[in-house]
Amino acid sequence: MTKIDSEVLIKAGSQIPIEIRQQALGWQDIILNNLPFLVTVTIVLGSALATYFISRRSIKTQEEQGGINRKAEHENKISDYRHEWLNNLRNASSELAKTLHLCQMSNLQRNCSIEYRKSAMSSNDAKSADEHQKDIAKHYNSFIENRANFYQLHSKIKLFFKPDDPQATKLMEYLNGARESMGDNSTSLDNQLIDNIVSELQAILKNEWEVTKNRTWVKST
Repeated sequence: MTKIDSEVLIKAGSQIPIEIRQQALGWQDIILNNLPFLVTVTIVLGSALATYFISRRSIKTQEEQGGINRKAEHENKISDYRHEWLNNLRNASSELAKTLHLCQMSNLQRNCSIEYRKSAMSSNDAKSADEHQKDIAKHYNSFIENRANFYQLHSKIKLFFKPDDPQATKLMEYLNGARESMGDNSTSLDNQLIDNIVSELQAILKNEWEVTKNRTWVKST
């Protein structure tokens, strides 16, 4: 038997050919006959699309996470710098307060020695007067040394702040006042002025600490 692919099937098994007509397939039949192939194509295309969108989402997530990590690293560096700045300011403030009190103590001791010398001179006690004169010179030299330290710390603290920083305005006024009162003929340093300087430093340190403590840092996830 010979088979020809067409709508006409001719069977030549005998002397007389027999014509058998085969009806053409409709589109529904074509779909049903090729359903496994179509399902396979659909699955492949679906998998490809799913892989594409998952990859896009993964890339986007990685980019967003990278941005968060960079921002967190930047914020952490700022945090480190801020803590270091705060600690340095605290140490300088402590040294300044100590130096101011040493200047005051040197002046007080010098003034006492001046009074003792006057009393010895009134009593015609030349030897005691000479001893007190030596004490006057010693306390004055101590004052000059402490004053030099104050000048250094004054300049150092100014460098912690921007020019015309509003939170340091009062502090700078008090420090300038202390500097002016420490001339070569200085014999006293106002207690209230020292207290004002210390109070301003405490207020600034407390405020800066609260800002640092309450700041919301970005954390990588």
